Amino acid sequence: MALQSRARPEAPIISDNLTVQFAARSLVQSNNPFRLPRSVVPTRYQLAITTDLEAETFTGTVVVDLEVTEPVRELICNAIDLSIHEAVVRVGEQRYPLSTEYVHAEERVRFVAEVELPPGQAVLEVRYSGECNQKLVGYYAANYTDNGEDKRLGVTQFEAPHARRAFPCWDEPDFKAVFDVELTCASGIIAVSNSPERMRRDNADGTVTFSFEPTMLMSTYLVAWVIGELELSEPSASGQTPIRVAARPGQGHLTAFALHCATHALQWFEEYYGIPYPAAKLDLVAVPDFAFGAMENLGCVTFRENLLLVDPESASRTELERVATVIEHEIAHMWFGDLVTMAWWNGIWLNEAFATFMELSCADAYRPDWEMWTSFGLLRTQAFETDALAATRPIEYRVDTPDDAEAMFDILTYEKGASVLRMFEQWAGPERFRSGIGAYLRAHSYSNTETADLWTSLSEATNTDVVAIMDSWINQGGHPLITASPTPHGVLLHQTRFRNLNGSAPDATWQVPIRIRAEVDGTTVRRSVLHSGEPLAVDLGGTPTQVTINEEASGFYRSEYQSPWATSVLTTAPESSPAEQIGILDDLWALFSAGRSSIEPLAVLLRGLLTAEASPLVWRRASGILGQLVALTPIDHVGLQHYWRDLAQELAVPTWKTLEPTSEPSHAQQEVRALSIALAGTVGAYGPARQEAARLFALQTTSARHS
Repeated sequence: MALQSRARPEAPIISDNLTVQFAARSLVQSNNPFRLPRSVVPTRYQLAITTDLEAETFTGTVVVDLEVTEPVRELICNAIDLSIHEAVVRVGEQRYPLSTEYVHAEERVRFVAEVELPPGQAVLEVRYSGECNQKLVGYYAANYTDNGEDKRLGVTQFEAPHARRAFPCWDEPDFKAVFDVELTCASGIIAVSNSPERMRRDNADGTVTFSFEPTMLMSTYLVAWVIGELELSEPSASGQTPIRVAARPGQGHLTAFALHCATHALQWFEEYYGIPYPAAKLDLVAVPDFAFGAMENLGCVTFRENLLLVDPESASRTELERVATVIEHEIAHMWFGDLVTMAWWNGIWLNEAFATFMELSCADAYRPDWEMWTSFGLLRTQAFETDALAATRPIEYRVDTPDDAEAMFDILTYEKGASVLRMFEQWAGPERFRSGIGAYLRAHSYSNTETADLWTSLSEATNTDVVAIMDSWINQGGHPLITASPTPHGVLLHQTRFRNLNGSAPDATWQVPIRIRAEVDGTTVRRSVLHSGEPLAVDLGGTPTQVTINEEASGFYRSEYQSPWATSVLTTAPESSPAEQIGILDDLWALFSAGRSSIEPLAVLLRGLLTAEASPLVWRRASGILGQLVALTPIDHVGLQHYWRDLAQELAVPTWKTLEPTSEPSHAQQEVRALSIALAGTVGAYGPARQEAARLFALQTTSARHS
C-alpha cells in the first residue's frame, strides 16, 4: 500500500472521564511503594523552564491538568533534587494552597490540601528550581571545550526514570499525557525539543523564549530538550517529515551521512509498520557528554557525538555501520516504544530487543553489502556466553525500583532478546511476523501494553500459540542444546539445557522453533518444527546425507550432531553461508568448552574455513576462539601452547601471503589480510607478521601526520 494512502493513527481525545481509558491502558494499583496511586491522573503538562547555563541552574513552572478519580486530599507524584517554592491546586474557580512533603527514599513529593478534592477535573500549579547536575541524567550540564574555552549544553536524559529531576511529574510510563514545553535561555543560543518550534520571543532582560507545539500523548521519559550553541543542518525530508541534525558549531560537514541514513530509515519503518511516523519532525542531536549511546526521545533523539557525526570519506566501515545501526535503532523506537509504550519498566527488554531486531533489518535493507545479520552472529556469541552461566537471568524479570529498571540495559536484553525475536520471525515467516507487528501497533497506538499483548497479536497473525513459545524463552534464563541423531526416515531431536563444563544450572526446557535443511537422495528438504522438550522424530523422507538443524544460524540454541553428521558438518561447512559457518564454529567451540567435544574437530573446522576467500566475519570469530584457547592454556603447558602457535601460523600465514596488496583490493580482502596478519603475529608469534604490522603502523602514522 502506498504511504500517501495511509492515515496517521488518530490520537485519542482526552475525555472528562478517564477511568475507562486508564483501565484500557492496564493501569494496575500496586502495593509497591515506588508505584504511584491512580487516584489522580495527569492529562496535560504546561512546562516552562528558564535556564542559566553559566550558573548551571534552572527555575520552572509546571501546570498539570488532572483527572481526580476519587476523593483525595493528597496529590502524590515524583520529584527529586528539586526545591518546591509554591504549589496550588485549582478546582473550578477555587484555588487551594498545598503544603509540600518530600519522600526522598521513594523519590516522591506529596502535595497536601486543607480540603478534600472531589472527583473530576483539577489543575496543579507548581513553582520550583533545580540545578543542571553533573550526573548525566535528568536535566544536566554537558560540558565540553571549544578552542580552549569551557562551554556546556543543557541536556535532558529521562530514561529510566529521571524526568522527576527536571519537573514534578507522574514519572511512570503508563501515565501518558500531552506536553506543552516553553524554554527560556540566554540570547544567542538555540533550544530544541520534541515538537516543532511554534514561536520565538525576545525578552526585555536579554533572554529568549522558545515555545513548542504540543506533543502527542506520550510518557514522561520521552520528554526532551537541549539548549546551547547548536548548529542546525538544512532539513532533509522523508515524505512530509523534516529531518535535521543538531551539533556544536563547526561540525556541519559531519552530518550528511546521518541525514541520509535517517531519511532512509524513516521511509523504511513507515513501510514496514504500515503506520506514518507519529511526530511532526525529527531532530537528531549530537551531545558531547552523554552516558548512553543514544536516547529515543520522540522527535528529539539525542546521541553521543561519535555515534551520529561521521565523515564517510575517512571513517572505517565498522564506524559507519555503528552510526547507521544506532540511528536506525532509535528511529525504530518512534513506533515501538514511543507510539506504543510498555506499561511498566519490566517491559524495557521488549522495547530494546525489538529495536535491536529492527535496526538490523533496516540496516540490511540500507546496505545489503554490510551483511548485518551475519555480523550479528558475533554479537549473539557474547549473549550465548553470558546466558550459559549458572548466574544468568531471565530476559524479563520483576522490576520494582528505578535501580531495577537500570539493570535491564545489558546484553541479555539487547542481543539475546533480539536473537529470540529473530528466531521466531524466521521460523514463523517474515511477512506473517510483520503483519502481527503492524496489528499490535495499530491496536495500541498512544497507549500502553504488557508483553503478552504483542504475543497475542503475533499469535493471531501466525496462527501459533506465541504466548507459550515466548514465555518459555523470556521467563527463564539459559538456552537449550539440540542434539540431532539419524533415523531411517529423517532425524531425531533431543533437547537438554546447555551447560558449561561443571555447570550447575538447573534443568529446563523450551519451546524451540527449529528450521531444518537436509539433503535426502539428492534433494534439498526443509522442515520447520517446534520442539517442546520430549524427543521429536522429524520425517524427512529418508536418512539425510547432510543436515543442519539451525538453518542460517537464526535459532538461539546450540546444535550437536551425532555420527555420521558430526563429521559431515565439518566437511560441508565451507559450502555454507558465512552466517552458518559462524554458527557451526561457535557451536563446536561451545561444545569443546563444555567438555562435549575434543579439539580435533575444531581444528578440522578451522582448517576448512580459514581461507583467503572466507568472510572476514568468519575470520573474526575464528581469531577470537584461537585467542581464547591461548589465554586458557597454562603457561607451563608448553606443548599445547606451541600447538596453538603452529595452528595459527598454518592458518594465517598462507592467507596473508596470498592477499598481497593489489591496486584495487576489495574491502573483504583488506580486512581478511589485516586479520590474518594479526592472528599470525599474536597467537602465532610469527616474527615477519609482527614486522609487517609495525611497518603498516609506521606508514599510517606518517600519513596521518601529513594529512
